Amino acid sequence: ELYDEKDSFASRFKKVIGTATHLAGIPVPADFLPSIEWMDFLGYIGAMKETQKEIDTIIGHWLDEHIQRRKECQGTNFEDCDFMDVMLSNIRGDFFTASHNKDT
Repeated sequence: ELYDEKDSFASRFKKVIGTATHLAGIPVPADFLPSIEWMDFLGYIGAMKETQKEIDTIIGHWLDEHIQRRKECQGTNFEDCDFMDVMLSNIRGDFFTASHNKDT
């Protein structure tokens, strides 16, 4: 992949984590009265859901990259070099084909 694309995901991730941190600190009326969540007076709940979708998209892309890299390096001495690689090395090979998939 091109350096710009990786940089793009990194900058998107940095921005979305900043947004998530900001939104996590805002008191939402529905936190106190859950029955009014559907109203979403100030739009914070919608913003939180959109932020979560963006985080999920970015992490899903990174997970796909790691899985692809592991497939390409199969049979060679693959070193676990970051957190995702360590987590993937602890998953059985049939994990994604059983009742689970990477999206859950």
